[in-house]
Amino acid sequence: MVSEYAIFSEKYTKFHPYSLRSDSKLNNDLINISSLISSQKEAVYIGDLKKSHLDFEKVRPIFQDILKRNNFSLLAISLVDFHDVMEGVIDAADNKDIPALEKAYLVADEKLKAVEIEANDPEIQAIRKNLEEVRSLVKENKLENLSAKAADLKASFVKVYLKRG
Repeated sequence: MVSEYAIFSEKYTKFHPYSLRSDSKLNNDLINISSLISSQKEAVYIGDLKKSHLDFEKVRPIFQDILKRNNFSLLAISLVDFHDVMEGVIDAADNKDIPALEKAYLVADEKLKAVEIEANDPEIQAIRKNLEEVRSLVKENKLENLSAKAADLKASFVKVYLKRG
C-alpha cells in the first residue's frame, strides 16, 4: 500500500487530469493521505491491526470528499457512504448491542436507499436482503445468529464494491 500510494501520489500531485484540474484541495488531500498512511508503519509492524484498521479508515472520507467535489461516480460515492454506516451495524451485531444496532440500522437503511437509486440489481438486492435479515434477527430475538448474518452483509457489500466501487 505504501509503495503503490507513493506512485499514485507522485503522479497526481504533478499531473491533474482534466476532471481534477479545478480541484484546489487535491494536493493537500494527497499529502494528508500520505501522512495518515505513513503514520501507521509502527502499528502495522508490531501487529496492532485493529488500531491500524481504524486509523486507515480515516483515509476513506478524504478520498470520498475528492470524489464528491469532482463529481465522480455517484454509485461509488453512495457505496462508500453506506460502507461507513454498515460497519456500525456489523460492530453492533458482533457485540449484540441492540440499541446501537437499531440506531445503526436506521442510518444504514437510508444510505442503502441512496445506493439503490443508483443501481438495484440482484447484487445490490443481496445487500438489502442481508441488512434486513440482521434487523429481523433482532426482532425475533435470535441474537446468536447476528454475527454470522453481519458477516454475510459485509460479504455481499464487498462483492459489489470490488466490482463497481
